[in-house]
Amino acid sequence: MEFLKTLKTPEGCNPFMWICKYNDENYVPEFEDEETENSFLDIEKEKVEELHLIGNGFHSMFNTKDGSFKINDDTKIDFVIIPKNNKNTIYITEDKDSDYHDIIQYKGFYTDGVSNIEGAANLECHTCSYHIGWKKRFQINDDIDIFFKSILSVIINEGIKLEIKLSSKNDFEGDFIIAIKQPDGNVQSFAKKLNIKKNKSCNFDINLS
Repeated sequence: MEFLKTLKTPEGCNPFMWICKYNDENYVPEFEDEETENSFLDIEKEKVEELHLIGNGFHSMFNTKDGSFKINDDTKIDFVIIPKNNKNTIYITEDKDSDYHDIIQYKGFYTDGVSNIEGAANLECHTCSYHIGWKKRFQINDDIDIFFKSILSVIINEGIKLEIKLSSKNDFEGDFIIAIKQPDGNVQSFAKKLNIKKNKSCNFDINLS
């Protein structure tokens, strides 16, 4: 796939775009060229092996076999949960018993202004952020299920960040660990205390740039 070599989108298109790699080695880019655009709604999620976000020389992706995010091919991000009073570590990424095919892609927009006149629908919209990720349910035990959503975002003029959302049908306590393996092999870890209340969500934002 030429776009994964150049890390640039076609001329005349958005500066960033998604690319899906299917398990049959075929690729589906968001833009084939300036006039041809593929819809993410048409993607066959169960066939996706990798979801990429590229543009302006930047590259991020994850593989649906392990869910680990990679940035520029040399930084790897993994997630772990350690339940309170429980020695069984839950590997949110690299869970070999299932896959990560519930993939997500979306964009953020802003307009030049607000109008209540008839022509308001013609206001020009600008893309200000690009997002890829996945969501998944993890069964901790017979009583606890954790619903986990992870999004990697490129925000214009702000940088790269991770958005994490967790929820549970029952109260849950533990430690959430984000492990970032750097290009030099060192691992930088962030630990967050989890105190999730029944049917409530717990959100984290982590700046990566």
